[in-house]
Amino acid sequence: MVGGIKVEDSISIADNMLRKGIADQIWATGGVANLLIEYSGVDIGKKNHDFLVNELGDSYHKTVETAKAILNDFKDKIMLPTDLAANVENNRVDLTD
Repeated sequence: MVGGIKVEDSISIADNMLRKGIADQIWATGGVANLLIEYSGVDIGKKNHDFLVNELGDSYHKTVETAKAILNDFKDKIMLPTDLAANVENNRVDLTD
């Protein structure tokens, strides 16, 4: 399981573990899940996107490229949340698969 706010480190670890066959699956949470969800084609919203850009800083583009590569190469081994919710005008809106 990878997650939390250290997105760059977690993406790098996930990439390494999958490429070396150390992990059968990667379960993503938090900021890591948001990045992977966004680059799997889901709009995570401007606020979440901007948070990732700011958090990753200079490493944003490199981390995105690594995330895209593992999504492309190991899509069936990446487990992402499917029960998402958004705050729309101060109301919870469930976004489910």
